[in-house]
Amino acid sequence: MITDYSAIAVDWMVFDKPIIAYVPDFKSYSKKPGLTIDYLQEFPGEVTFNEGELIQALQATDGTSYQKERALFFKKTYNYRDGKATERVLKVIEDLMTEKTV
Repeated sequence: MITDYSAIAVDWMVFDKPIIAYVPDFKSYSKKPGLTIDYLQEFPGEVTFNEGELIQALQATDGTSYQKERALFFKKTYNYRDGKATERVLKVIEDLMTEKTV
């Protein structure tokens, strides 16, 4: 996947597939409020700043690059990977509804 600063990168981690950031405006964008992480340090893939770097990153991607970084990012972001998120959300809703009726 190729992305910029989009939160879709977080969702993409579920697939454990390579991700490349294309951020030609990084210098100006990083000066504005909005980045909540040290983007260059924590992004779990190649960060590219121009078309040439993007093309090189695409050509070099083999699926195993940044595997460790993706795993760490995923672990920091998601508490569970068991397919039971809906059950947990429903339980919270039921508990909240029960509290209000008591």
